[in-house]
Amino acid sequence: MLNKISKVSYKLYLILGVTTLVTLLIVAISWMGIRSIQSGFDQFRQINRNALTATDVQESLLMTRTLALTFRATHSEQDYQAAQNQLAQTHEQLAQLILETSEQNLKRVFIQVEQDTNAYSDNLTQVENLMTQRDQLVNQQLRLTEGMKQTLIDFKNSAEASDSVQISKVIATEMHFNQAIQQLTNYLLDNSEVNFTTFNAQIATLNAAPLPSDRRNSVQTRLKQQFEHDLETLESITEQIHNTIIQRNKIWNIELAKLGRSISDQLQQIKSDAFHTQATLANHVESVADKALTTVLLAWLISMPMILVLCHLITKSLTKPISQAKAKIENMARGHFVQTALRGGQ
Repeated sequence: MLNKISKVSYKLYLILGVTTLVTLLIVAISWMGIRSIQSGFDQFRQINRNALTATDVQESLLMTRTLALTFRATHSEQDYQAAQNQLAQTHEQLAQLILETSEQNLKRVFIQVEQDTNAYSDNLTQVENLMTQRDQLVNQQLRLTEGMKQTLIDFKNSAEASDSVQISKVIATEMHFNQAIQQLTNYLLDNSEVNFTTFNAQIATLNAAPLPSDRRNSVQTRLKQQFEHDLETLESITEQIHNTIIQRNKIWNIELAKLGRSISDQLQQIKSDAFHTQATLANHVESVADKALTTVLLAWLISMPMILVLCHLITKSLTKPISQAKAKIENMARGHFVQTALRGGQ
């Protein structure tokens, strides 16, 4: 077939063309392998970026929860504002991530985290309102109990020194009242239902054993009515404080805790998915790299013998006529040409 190609230049062009095609094929295979590896590394970097972003948001929310717990302990408006400011920063960070994230599943997670963060802020505001209400009620209770203590002192002073029975009953009432106030103080400190129940039991004892008064003594009558009215008001205020604390603790221990766990679990899931995806992607990239290298080596192993065979055949087709011409020239030099010519002449 190669002998049909008469011009030497065509044969050289054939060698050059085949070599170029084979080289381009190997380059194309290498390029596709490199592109696949680069794509894997791009995904790897994006996954790392997502994991780091989730860590940043998680750290910001952890700071928020720490500030919120500090506010719970101190009742400080400054700590409350610090927690809300931290939540606002987290909200801005999430809003930016939602705009920048192209992966839909990740965007849905960030949207849900943003909604939970807003709910956390709203619940924290409710807690702040309840704590303000609780503090106002406690202040009322303190002023009321101070007045009731003074009422008991005035009542005891109004009793006749000779009336030891009345004085002993006033002292007993004063003892039960002080015990009730002590239980209320303990309840305000630790929010124990046991202390609240004990306080109510002391109040019931006071109601069952009212102050003894002499109807002829108008001062005692007025003081007794004042003490009983204040005792009823104290029960009402304490019940309001109790309900406020229950609502506050419900938000703290249920709503805020639930939101905190939800946010933390979602962000942790992003990091966990990133870890597993990175491992899978690393194996994929390694496999692609091995396949690309193997393919390139196979292409070289297959193409090089073909090129060598083709070069050999073309070279042979070029050198054979030259060898024949050389042999004739050598014969002519030995005189064979003359003999041939003479025979032709005869």
